[in-house]
This record gives sequence, C-alpha cells and structure tokens, in this order.
Amino acid sequence: MKQHLDPSRIVHEIREFQKWLSRKYPDLNETMSKKSEQEILHQIRWILSKYVHPQSSISQPQLAQVLLKEVPAYLGQKVSYYTKFAENLVAETACLPYEESGFQTLKVQSFKAWYSLIQEHALQTYSAFVLLGCFICESRDQLINRYLIGELSGFDLEVVDKQLKELSQLGLIKLVGKNTGHPKQYSIVDAYIIKQEPDGCIIYNKWDHDFCDPSNALFAELNLLQDVSEIDFVTHLVTNRVPKANPLIYRTGQAEIHAHKQLMKPLVIAASLLSAEQILNWLSKAYTAKPGRVLNRLKKELELFIQTLYYRSSHPEKHYEQILQVMPLLHYVARRQFNVDLDYQGKLVACTIQMRMDKIHHTFVQTQNFTNPKGGWDVGFFLKCLTFQDPTSKWSEKYPDKEIIFQNSLTSTGVSPRIVLKPGQWSIADLECLPGSLPGIAELNCFLKANRELNQLIQYMNRLVVHGFTSFQFHPKVLSVKTHRIYFVDPSSQNIPKSLRPIFRAQANHHLLMIDMSEMELSIIKHYASKYALKADGIDLSKLTFDSLSQDTGLLRKKIKTFIYSYMYGASMDTIQDEVGLSEAEISVIEYALKRYPQVAEFRKDISNRTRTKGFSPPTPLGFSIPVIKSKSYAGFSYLIQSTGAEIFREWILELHEMGLSKFLINAIHDELLFEVPKSTNVYDFRSQVEVALHQATQTILPQCQLSIKAKAGKCWDEKTAIDISIPLA
Repeated sequence: MKQHLDPSRIVHEIREFQKWLSRKYPDLNETMSKKSEQEILHQIRWILSKYVHPQSSISQPQLAQVLLKEVPAYLGQKVSYYTKFAENLVAETACLPYEESGFQTLKVQSFKAWYSLIQEHALQTYSAFVLLGCFICESRDQLINRYLIGELSGFDLEVVDKQLKELSQLGLIKLVGKNTGHPKQYSIVDAYIIKQEPDGCIIYNKWDHDFCDPSNALFAELNLLQDVSEIDFVTHLVTNRVPKANPLIYRTGQAEIHAHKQLMKPLVIAASLLSAEQILNWLSKAYTAKPGRVLNRLKKELELFIQTLYYRSSHPEKHYEQILQVMPLLHYVARRQFNVDLDYQGKLVACTIQMRMDKIHHTFVQTQNFTNPKGGWDVGFFLKCLTFQDPTSKWSEKYPDKEIIFQNSLTSTGVSPRIVLKPGQWSIADLECLPGSLPGIAELNCFLKANRELNQLIQYMNRLVVHGFTSFQFHPKVLSVKTHRIYFVDPSSQNIPKSLRPIFRAQANHHLLMIDMSEMELSIIKHYASKYALKADGIDLSKLTFDSLSQDTGLLRKKIKTFIYSYMYGASMDTIQDEVGLSEAEISVIEYALKRYPQVAEFRKDISNRTRTKGFSPPTPLGFSIPVIKSKSYAGFSYLIQSTGAEIFREWILELHEMGLSKFLINAIHDELLFEVPKSTNVYDFRSQVEVALHQATQTILPQCQLSIKAKAGKCWDEKTAIDISIPLA
C-alpha cells in the first residue's frame, strides 16, 4: 500500500507535538541547548515510531518535515535541509528498536492463561499468537492496537485487525473507551489477568499448567544454534540462560519471563517454554486434520526467524546497515561485567572528600541574587571568604548588593553527599566558563573538579550499595548523537574522569588491555586534505602530527591537540584562549606552524562552503550527511570528520567480531577499546590481531588512510600504571 498523508492524523500529531513543546519548553526560541535538541528529536522519533509499519497511512518523511518546522530553531532553512533531516530521522526511527537494551517481561501467569485459553477456544495459529501479543502488551502496561501486535507478530495489519475482532467477539479482549480514534485500542479482559481481593491485595488467577524442562522445549529440540559464536551472538542479552539448552528466554521462578525486545516474539516464547508435545496438544484441538503439518510449518518459521536474527541485518543505506550490524555486538559488550574495586573506591572517596574539605574549609555556595556572575565577579575574594568562619558576613562587607549565602557542607552524620547545589541564578557551567584571566580561577577550577569527581564517586558508591553490585554494565547508544558515534550510558563510561578509572579492575587472572587509535581525527583530516593540492604541491602531510607541532612550537602536546581540534571545529579564538589556556603569542606560533600545510585550511574552507550551499554536511564514505542550519555551516567540517571516524570505529568492531575477538571486549569509547583478556593470552599477538582488524576496517571505509594504535595493559583501567605491551608483562 502506497503511503500518503492522512489529514486527520497529521493535524492530531501536530497539535499534540505543539502541546508537548509548549509544556516542556515554554520559552523555546531560535537558540536551544544540546540537551533540549536531543529531547525534541527523541520526541519526534517516538511520534514517527507509531507509523513505522509499511501499511501505515502516514508518510513518515512528510510527517517528520511538518514536525521539524514547529521547532523555532529549525525555521527558515533550505528545502534540502528539511529533506535530509527527515530522511535521517526516519532511518534512525527504524533502527531504534535495535538500540534499546532493556529487557521485556511477560508475566508467567499471563503465559499460563494464554496456553489454557488457546486450548479452551481451539484457537488457530494466527489468533493464538495475536492473543499472546496482547498478553505481552498487557505485561508492558500498554493498550493493545494493531500496530503493536503487527510489530510483535510480523503479521499483515489486515490479518491483525481480523484476529483482534474475533478475540473481542470471544470475550478475551475488550475495546477501551469510545474508540472513535484510530487505531482502535484494546485490553485483556480482567478475568484473565488480575483478581482484586477484599484486603486490597492483587493476585493472579491460578492456571493449571507446568512448564516443560528447558532442555525439552521445542527450541532446544530443534537445536538451531549449534556453534558457540552463534549462541553468544543471539542469546547474549538473556540473563542466566542455560547454554546446553540454548533457550532464548529466561524465567524467574513463577513470576516473570525475561527476554530482549528482539526476542519477545510470540512464536519464540511458545517454542522456548513449551515442548513439541504440548504445542501438538494445542494444535490437535485447533486443527482436527493434520496438526503435525502445522507444527512443521511453525518449526520452519522459527528457523527462519533465528537465521534472520543471526545473520547481519540490512538497510538500504550502508551507514544505517552498519549500525544495525554493530548494535547486537554492542549489547553483547554491554552485558559483560565491568568489575569495581570497592576498597580502592572507598579510599579514593575518602581522599577526595578530605582534599575538598582542606581546599574550601567545609563551605560551598548555595544561592545568590545577582544574574551575571561572569561579568566582573571577584573570584579571588570569593575563595578568600571560604577560609573564614562566617563567609557570608565577610562577603557582605565588600559586596552588600550582591548577596551570596554560604552553607556548611557538613551534617551531624558527617559529610553530606550533596556537595554542590546549583544556585537559582547560575549553574556550575557558569562557574566553569569564567574567564581564565580572573584572579583565583586556577583554585576555583581545582575546587570544581574535586566536587565533580567526588559527586560521581558517591553516585557509583551509592549504586553499588543500593543494588549490591560489584560491577557495572554500560548500555550502548548511537542514534542520539548527531554523528552516530558510539557511547555508553547508565553510567556514562566515556565521561568517567581518568582519575576515577582505576576503580575498575580486571577479574582474577586477567589483564585489562587498553587500545586506542592514535590521532584518528587528525589522520582523517590529512587524508581528505591531501586531495587539495593547489599551491601545496610536494608538501608531505604525513609530517603533520601533534608531536611534530609540539617540537616545532615548544608547547605541550595536549595544548596543541586541543587547539587544533577546537580551531578546526569552529571555535572562536576567545573560546580557545579560555579553554586551552594559551596566550595570543602562543596561538600565533601554532598558526604560523600550520601555515606550512595550506591544504588543511583549504579543505576546511571548502567543506564549510559546501555545507552552507546544500544545507547539510558532505556525505561520509557510507553516505551519511547531517543537516546544518545556515548560521552554523562551519559545523559541517566537524560532522564529516567525526562521522567518518565513527564509521571506521564501528567497522573495526565488526572486523574484531569476525576474528573472534569481540568476546574479550568490555568497553568502547569513541576511538578506544578496552579488552579483558586471560593472563594466559599472548598480548603481543592479540595486539597484532587488533591492529590487523583496524587496517581492514580502514581500507573498507577510507582506503589509503593510515591509522595506527597504541596499546597498554594492566590490572586496572589506568594508563598511568599500565605498561606498554611491547614490554613483557610481569
């Protein structure tokens, strides 16, 4: 069925989106924060996800463009800008289910109810699996509609509509509300779900049915996953699975059934919990003639599902196809244990608390009533006030019209975990943006850093104490970042300060192997810029490295690196001065050194012009472009470089999986991989294999681009104490 725009639905979605925007962001204008933009785009993707089914009467690209034009920051752009933006949002929406790492649950009693009902009513396969989809929706506390059931079952929407109507006529499900809208909403009839007792307790109806032993389930009988790598790949998200039986779902006693969203399919659940004999008993009642033939058909459907799940997913665009391919591997990585040294963490918390107490004398800022602390704020005097017994009075003596209220950070039970409270008029970010020339700013930055790290440590400690964990598991995200770089959340592993990384340790008899690409983004810039010969004939860009520039200028490598990336990605000189801490003279020295490589400047200028002309960044090797508003066309350069790097990085992980090395991977951060390998592993050979994988990935994405790696190994995630693996490990 060809998609078209349903006027009644589009008006409804626009109005609901407008209400959401005005409620969430009442003061939204042409400028918005990165966080606000992420939330708005997430809301648009959620709306689009309701019309992801091929037979939906709403055109996703058209709907996306209409919703984008409701956001003030996106108004007044080129037509091509909205077209590209909508294309990206639609493609991201299709990939979202593969990014979600959470488990889905199905109540055990709901499954028992389903099995009893399909036998009682002799339901055939379509009706039976639609009914099980209804029970799955009920377990999620979702109302039932044809789109949800179609996504779960894979059935055509017309088939789903017919089966929902039949189930309603049988009294197994019921319409909810007046149902004048579209699509119709249903729910399971209460009699088959819960029962309210006089004392207020809710109990489930008792259904007489026992699950078969996992090793006797139909799925185990078919033995569809024979190779260990296939088993790991498909079942890596199933907690406490039984490797010998290879069930795709896990049952916690008599309470709930757990499975990843991709595995929460009616046929998969039935085959994982019921034996062939139990399924045949049901089919014998539903199909009086040749039920065995129906069972064989179900087996073939299950086999096809597993093959589709295991083999690499596809997408018409190579960029998104790569994301679909790598997401299962990232989930696999996320389920591995990242061990925490509790004793070391406790000592680090105590040490940081003491350092903070010594630095600011038990006091911190709570509120102030003037609106612009960044304009002429006396940081030096503020820090001096912290050393007095009554800092509030001391501050008021000099600034009676700029009141600041200080409050002790110590409570009767010791140090409060709420180290920093955001004032009403400004935030911690305001403090961090203060000009570097102000007196006392170095001390203030030390104070802020100590507070930030202490807050994170306390959060980690509280999480371990509350949940009883001795390890963390990070959840992968790709689509929420414009460039689709890989990052992990809950907690965010890439934002863990290097000073806190040592709390993460290798398990017994293992090493942590830290491998990252050396100067990845600079290498990509040089590769692209090499095509801009012009007047630069004969200039060898391979000599452009952070180390060479550091030697030529006499400046620290870290400052050189920060300056180059900040400058290349469009930061102003004032911003660079504040962030890097360079003087005008030092900046002039670096600029002079870079003039020897005019191809880079020409490349940067050309990309910005192309972005301004087209409304989106130039395509990456896999064809991915990012929409850019007119006033920020300079961002097209950074988008191209970072997106290209992200494609190489994802391909690197895929190559490692092909080589059988992904089972050692426990974390991935932009251009760095963290492995946990047994001490018996030859780390030199391991490093060589990882480098071969990177070379193959680079040649696949960006031929002729040269990338190298740096590798260290140690007992904890700490490069300072780790040793280069070119030196034999002790």
